[in-house]
Amino acid sequence: MTISDFKKDTSLTSIPENSSNLTNLDLEPVIAYGRLRALFGEPNYETQNSEDAYSYILFVEPESSEKIYLEVYEGSSGPAIGGLNNAESLQAAETLKKLIEESEEVADYQYEGYYLDLDSKITMGIKDGVPYYNEEFCEEIPDFQ
Repeated sequence: MTISDFKKDTSLTSIPENSSNLTNLDLEPVIAYGRLRALFGEPNYETQNSEDAYSYILFVEPESSEKIYLEVYEGSSGPAIGGLNNAESLQAAETLKKLIEESEEVADYQYEGYYLDLDSKITMGIKDGVPYYNEEFCEEIPDFQ
């Protein structure tokens, strides 16, 4: 499988409820999001809650089976790939992880969100190919829930 085999499904905002985290991306969050934006464009959604910052719903159609849906997202444990807990989804997730981690592409972006557990505001992004990350105490967090 190549990165072009993974397609974004813009009609969904989540995958089935019985899905779970299959693997974490071994990338800093700021780099992971820049790579995802370069490879797949805008996310299916983005929030100001840094523990649910964004989500990409992707699918791949191997010749031997039905569509396999995966969700690439930023959660409380960092950037991760989720899907159904079966052998096909796990193999697709591991392949996608490798392709994302080995990609050299990054897109410029800016993200602003809040980490509720520590009352902090997070600003991260990539500008002219250079990543940045800033976290600061925030006395008043907007009501975005």
